[in-house]
Amino acid sequence: MPGTGIKDLRRPKKCRSPVGMYEIETKPRTKLDDPERAQKLRKTAAEHPNLAPALLELADRLGSKSIRRRQTLASRQYMRKHRIRIGGELWRLYDLFKQTPRTFTLMPAGLTFAPYQLAGVDPRRLNNQVRADLNRAGAGSADGWMLLCLDGEHDLRSGLFHIHFHGLAQGGMLEVLDRLRKQRRYKPQPVSLGATGKTTPVYICRKPLTDLPKPLTYIVKSYWPSRARGLGDSGTRVKPRPQRIPEPAHSQWLLWIDQWRLKDIILLVKLRVVNGRLVPR
Repeated sequence: MPGTGIKDLRRPKKCRSPVGMYEIETKPRTKLDDPERAQKLRKTAAEHPNLAPALLELADRLGSKSIRRRQTLASRQYMRKHRIRIGGELWRLYDLFKQTPRTFTLMPAGLTFAPYQLAGVDPRRLNNQVRADLNRAGAGSADGWMLLCLDGEHDLRSGLFHIHFHGLAQGGMLEVLDRLRKQRRYKPQPVSLGATGKTTPVYICRKPLTDLPKPLTYIVKSYWPSRARGLGDSGTRVKPRPQRIPEPAHSQWLLWIDQWRLKDIILLVKLRVVNGRLVPR
């Protein structure tokens, strides 16, 4: 049956399209980004012969004029297409429900990896772990719905990748997220790199969303940023501006994300795709 997966969502109506707004890349920009990624992959291949065959193969696809060859999560053009569709559907659901949905971030413990370890990380397994955690918190009997997308960030100081999840939840699913805090993987932990304070493994935005569609398109991104987290001048934890992941870590991330499909990094809870629309179960 057509239109049964997250990749089959319809493009939103023009008047409600997030194209060119906030977190959505412009089409001209993404046309330049993929060849730029391909160029950096080739440069990294020359400096790291052990990774060269896989890097050059991906570089050829990202630099190709064939749309079919560039259908990969490593392509910003490909991800732009799906961010528009997913963001548009989440916007439609946000407007539709009287009990307004809220955005959230989950940072389960134990999802920190060195660049070379990414090759062994299966996002489907991580999604299944989160689904099991949600079920233990009562998601199976709760009303409402939820969409989560796997995301990550590179720490410039440690050189490690930190995987986490962004999402949108509605109804009783917000209470489910609150109950996650009772589970060990979601209890606050001391932050690393000498910064003060503790992590916030479950963060829920309690206020109505503003500047739409920015909070909704942020849930699914076409890149992972790098930051030099640590202590600021006042001795408190700071969150510096994001920048490009340095090589060869960025190329290793591209190789990793290229292996997977959109449905492998997105988790639907009491949502399904019907005729190109996200529909609560």
